[in-house]
Amino acid sequence: MRALLDLQETVRVSAVFFSVSWKPFDKPRGMGLARKRQTIRTVINEKAFFGCDRLFAIHIPEGVTTIGDDAFNGSGLIDVEIPESVTTTSHSVFGRCSQLRRVKLPSSLKTVEDSFFSYCKNLKEVEMPSRLEKISCNAFLNCVALEHLEIPSSLKIIEGYVFEGCSSLASIVIPNSVTKIDANAFKGCIGLASVEIPDSVTEISEQVFEGCTGLASIVIPSSVTKI
Repeated sequence: MRALLDLQETVRVSAVFFSVSWKPFDKPRGMGLARKRQTIRTVINEKAFFGCDRLFAIHIPEGVTTIGDDAFNGSGLIDVEIPESVTTTSHSVFGRCSQLRRVKLPSSLKTVEDSFFSYCKNLKEVEMPSRLEKISCNAFLNCVALEHLEIPSSLKIIEGYVFEGCSSLASIVIPNSVTKIDANAFKGCIGLASVEIPDSVTEISEQVFEGCTGLASIVIPSSVTKI
């Protein structure tokens, strides 16, 4: 039986949460419902559920503020909602979650960190934070099932390799708040047919659309001073 983990029930706390050490959960092959009590904190530590490939669902309660590096990397999660109390996340939180299909990110997040969803090959739907300012490098690397992404109007920077290998990405609207698109941001997005770059962009780095064989048209505004 695949595991369902309800963190709220497990530690029986309401406004605060517990700090999970990754060691008890390091690649358990037959993980059941966790009942281990931990120190009450507001952090999910790095690699807390690393490699838990039979963990298909998790409830993260309000009160959690921080999710560490690789916290759910390689897990079997399918659908995740991160509460509004979370303000800090780290590298590759959901990297290589091959079953992950949908994620709701809280409006409190200002950055989608590097490799956050890298190699999530079944990811199709992500609700982005309404106050998002930066998408870091490799954030959606090789998310081959991702077809569309609604980017909030608060975004300022698209870093390098963000959407590399997103071969199903058919359309994307770059908001009129973005000022810079870094190198190889859309590399290998073969399904991308057209792109309109807003007047707010002043710099486009090298090879941004390398390998975008389906790209038929692109509009570059006069505001761009460096390509």
